[in-house]
Amino acid sequence: MTDQPTPPVTNAPPEDIAEPARPNVFFRMAVAATAIFILTILATVATIFGDADAPPTRFLHRHGDLLMLMEVVIAVTLGAMAIAADRKEIRRRNADQQPAAATRPEDRHE
Repeated sequence: MTDQPTPPVTNAPPEDIAEPARPNVFFRMAVAATAIFILTILATVATIFGDADAPPTRFLHRHGDLLMLMEVVIAVTLGAMAIAADRKEIRRRNADQQPAAATRPEDRHE
């Protein structure tokens, strides 16, 4: 049995792991649109227990379906845009890394 020194324990991430990218603006907008949709649903459920003649109740009974439909369309559209923007960023990042790997001397075929 050999006595080998153990490496010190650190909380630092490995050097080859990049910092995570911040979510793009479309993800944040999709989260906001989804939160508004959830609040609309909760307000619609609350109208069941409230005064039927209250202005918010009348508004949601008249326009609630269209309002929720618009909110869903907006949230889904923003989600699709967020995914597309994220995919574009990943492809750009991968394209930036590939040329650097191809310029190594052992990769050249002369």
